[in-house]
Amino acid sequence: MVVAVDAVAAKMGGARRHLDGFLKVLANGGRRHEFSIFINDSIPLDSLSPNVRLYRVRVGGSSLRLLLWQQFVLDRWCLQNRIDVLVCLLNFGPFRPTVKQILFQRNPIYFCDYYLSKAGVVGRLDAKIRRSIAYRAMCSAVKIVTPSIAMSNMVRKSYPELPPHKFAVIRHGFDATSFTVTGKEHSWSAPPRLPNEIRLLYASHAALHKGIDVAIDTIAGLVQSGVNARLFLTMSMEDWPSGIKNVLSRVASLGLEGHVILTGRIEQDVMPSLYRHFDVFLFPSLCESFGFTMLEALNAGLPVVAADTPINREILGHAALYYPPLDAKKAAVQVLSIIEQDDLRSQLKEQARRRIDDGDWGWERYAREFLHLVESVSA
Repeated sequence: MVVAVDAVAAKMGGARRHLDGFLKVLANGGRRHEFSIFINDSIPLDSLSPNVRLYRVRVGGSSLRLLLWQQFVLDRWCLQNRIDVLVCLLNFGPFRPTVKQILFQRNPIYFCDYYLSKAGVVGRLDAKIRRSIAYRAMCSAVKIVTPSIAMSNMVRKSYPELPPHKFAVIRHGFDATSFTVTGKEHSWSAPPRLPNEIRLLYASHAALHKGIDVAIDTIAGLVQSGVNARLFLTMSMEDWPSGIKNVLSRVASLGLEGHVILTGRIEQDVMPSLYRHFDVFLFPSLCESFGFTMLEALNAGLPVVAADTPINREILGHAALYYPPLDAKKAAVQVLSIIEQDDLRSQLKEQARRRIDDGDWGWERYAREFLHLVESVSA
């Protein structure tokens, strides 16, 4: 079987993390098939196996160029090279594919009511246009794959006319055994702790739907309660320039300059060492399709306080405390309960260990499910 995979839009965050693991899956578990993988020319990746061939595509940051490439160049290439199955990893694909197409839907903001209510006129228009493009591709796909049940439900709520049999859920892989500190060169240089400091971590890139304002208000509530709390955000100005400026202005207006720290982006090989320096993992995101950092926090044994959303419940289960998604006061109460109750901290750490051990999150499971799906489609 010959399979083409479009991963050109996977450049950062969870998309890039998934791509790295995905390529290893194909190299280790898919040797009986041939894979042609299209990646962005800015990504420094090399092929890991003779059965996996990488093609670099230059589309820059232009969504229009990517769309045209998918509709005309990619589709024609698949036909000319007698591809059996085309797998599009990031939301969009040919409207009239000449081969069988599996389409991954992994961007929740197109289907997220909260995001659409906050995005403004231009943002809502952009999201609706992209959603309609994704819908055209979904209509033509043989299978629509999401990384969670929650993501599948969001898509089906928006487009109930899509038949249920088209949908498949394949959770992203997470290899707990390899998520370890590998040496000093991959260690995060933590700033010195302040006296009686409680450190909270929110590992995410910056975006409108990430609930950053709730996180800041949570810290404000803790500080007002007399807790010397500091929140570290793994965010960078380049993620979202206008939004980060608003974040910094909000921090200044609340007098929290010493309590909210932007670390900038953290390289993935440094992340295992990052979690060791924190007391609580705060996850206020309002719209996710999966959420790798939730699993990373569980694997590190961090107590987690998360917004009570379907996806957060699906990933974290009983290994977290929850609060109403926009209620920073309730979030602060949950953090305080972890700080003040030794038994609760121990219980959450034990639940985290069980969640990781019993969840079958690994890439081997992902390989089985993905390859089974591709083979069933090509049959």
